[in-house]
Amino acid sequence: MPIPMTQTPNRYPLPLPPSGSSTPNYSPPGPAGPRALRPQSCPQPPVSMPMPEPQIPQGAERQANEYEDDDLALALVLSAQAVNEQSRQAAEEEEELMRALAESARLDEERKQLSAFTDIRPDDWGEGGGSTSRRASFQVGQAGSSAIPLDLEQQMREDEALARRLQMEAEEEERSAQSSHSHQPDVDDEAFVRQLVAEEEAQAALKDQESRPASVSDASPEVHDLPAYSRAPTVPRMTKPNVLHDATHLGRSQSAGVIPTVRAEVPLLYPTAVRSMSVGPLPPRIAALPPPSLSPSPETSPAFPVPDPMASVSSSIARPSSPSRLSYVSVGSALTSVEEESIPSASRSESALVPPPAPLVEPEYLMGVSMGFHIPSITPELHPMQEPLQNVITLPYGKASPYHIQAQSWRHLLKLMVRMRTSRIEPSIEAMALKQEDLKLRAVVQFVRVHHRSTEWRTILYLTLDYPVPQTQAGGWKYVNGDVNTLPYSYTLSSLPALLRDGADSSMAKSYTIPLAPMTPFPTLPITLPNMALYLQSALDESRKAMSDSSSGMRKLAQLVDSCYPEEMTVYEESDMPERKGVKYRLRKVFGKKESRERGGNEDVYELITPFVLDEQG
Repeated sequence: MPIPMTQTPNRYPLPLPPSGSSTPNYSPPGPAGPRALRPQSCPQPPVSMPMPEPQIPQGAERQANEYEDDDLALALVLSAQAVNEQSRQAAEEEEELMRALAESARLDEERKQLSAFTDIRPDDWGEGGGSTSRRASFQVGQAGSSAIPLDLEQQMREDEALARRLQMEAEEEERSAQSSHSHQPDVDDEAFVRQLVAEEEAQAALKDQESRPASVSDASPEVHDLPAYSRAPTVPRMTKPNVLHDATHLGRSQSAGVIPTVRAEVPLLYPTAVRSMSVGPLPPRIAALPPPSLSPSPETSPAFPVPDPMASVSSSIARPSSPSRLSYVSVGSALTSVEEESIPSASRSESALVPPPAPLVEPEYLMGVSMGFHIPSITPELHPMQEPLQNVITLPYGKASPYHIQAQSWRHLLKLMVRMRTSRIEPSIEAMALKQEDLKLRAVVQFVRVHHRSTEWRTILYLTLDYPVPQTQAGGWKYVNGDVNTLPYSYTLSSLPALLRDGADSSMAKSYTIPLAPMTPFPTLPITLPNMALYLQSALDESRKAMSDSSSGMRKLAQLVDSCYPEEMTVYEESDMPERKGVKYRLRKVFGKKESRERGGNEDVYELITPFVLDEQG
């Protein structure tokens, strides 16, 4: 059965043959059949068509060539670097190997030199023969190094351990050799320390001798100049000392009959006191008189007015008959400059070593006087003060009893305070720490009768630091309205003395609170006692000016002074009259009439002027 022929589609069309060309017919050999096959039915072999070549632009071909050149150059550079790195590593390895071999040879030589020493002390090499086996293995390795190579790293470790052990042995020998001679430096150091201690003790003793004031009874009062090669020490300026100086040393020196002959200048204790003092053998009449008074500086002086000092020393001796204007200045300031000019500079430098003495007050001014925080005792008899006078009166802040100064009379109180030139009133250290601003002083004057049948009155001055009235205080207005019969608020913080509890106007005691006035503000601490006396006198002068004013109550102080001590006012009135007057004055004196005139300020401060103090130079 014949197989039908199927025509396969021509996937790739063949191109037509060119015209005029003849294509030979293909006929497979075979027997001629009855029908001749057509040419379309015979399969023809596939003809491959040549693929068209892509056209590459000239610029792209040039760029590709450049890339290939760069890659080739980079590959060459990397290969050269790799070769260099390999050669460098090989050189380093060879160098390390040579260094290790040289070190091994050096250690071998050292071991051979120290072999005798190591054989003598086998115990230092450890127990169990470990070092011997290690040394034997090292020698075997050295002997057979030509045949069997050892591990270089292990050999280096062993060499380092051996070198470290040898170094430790050498250090131990050095320490043992030095220990035999170590006791000698210790002895030298101990001797040096003793010498330094002796020198310090000698210097301290010398300083004590220099600082101790000279006390000679029979020696001449000559002041020897200091050597040219030494400088006299100076006392530093102290603005607010916190030590309460005692005056017991003065009593001991006077009881022993020793009178210091050193001319001394009192060191500057606070800015408002600059003065000088000369101590020496004085006549019996004036031996107890104090040196010239303190003269304050205008920077730190209180701002309240006080009686004007005399223009000159000669004018201060005579009592002026006309009143003068009040202004602030310290008593005795005219005498201070004269006294300072007469002191040589060498004496001033040497006198800086002398501590400030206690106030020198005549014995008659200490009769009936008491000071302190205790309750004052009132006795009919006048006894001298037993306690020493204080250089510094320290007042606490807040809850504390008031400090009192008791005297026979008002005039006696002012005279006593003026003669205590070296004393001052200042706040305590705790008060200055609590209150950073300036502290003010509140003063209350009280006149106390000796007993209910006596006509003698004592004058007591109470002092406290001003304390602000709290806003929550009930009736606080009465403490700030200037009432002279109301105690300041600072007095109510603690228990009042018995004399102040009965009120301002009792049969036995009458008190007066010094108010705040334009001419008499509250004193600013610290303040010297002479300046405090001038403050009290200024308050009395303001009270006398208000004698016709019954609304403020400021005239109460003048009335109390005149009523309690009428003899003092009489003395002034009779002594201030002229020696010669007309018939009118004599008739008034006979009939008991007196001239109506106003007292002057200088009449009250006349007795507050301190006298001259003579020394060995006149």
